[in-house]
Amino acid sequence: MKRKKHSHRKEVIQTDTHRTRIAHPELFAQEQKQKLEIVLKCDSVGSEEAVISSLEREKTPDVELRLIHSGVGSITKSDLLMALTGSKIVVGFNVDILPKTKDLCQEQGVEVRLYDVIYKLTQNLREI
Repeated sequence: MKRKKHSHRKEVIQTDTHRTRIAHPELFAQEQKQKLEIVLKCDSVGSEEAVISSLEREKTPDVELRLIHSGVGSITKSDLLMALTGSKIVVGFNVDILPKTKDLCQEQGVEVRLYDVIYKLTQNLREI
């Protein structure tokens, strides 16, 4: 038996580059929305849930707050590396940062903010 050879060709579609696109005003507003992408670390699962629900209530129309990662425990090197993909901010609630990790923060330019009151955390993120 002989197999038929199928030619898989890709078609190139040419478009008129001189056309202007008119975007809907709401779509344009969404494109202009700034993003604040953070990593969140808390001391317990209950604290994590409370902080996340507080952050969801603080949503503003101008800035989209996005959690890259959230977890329980001290702030580690992997948290800092995840923060590099976002806004370079790690927020800690009732946690500490590991000693060797402090040096890496300065080298990579990652900002770590530690809090012990949820209200101060949400207020500070609103100011950012």
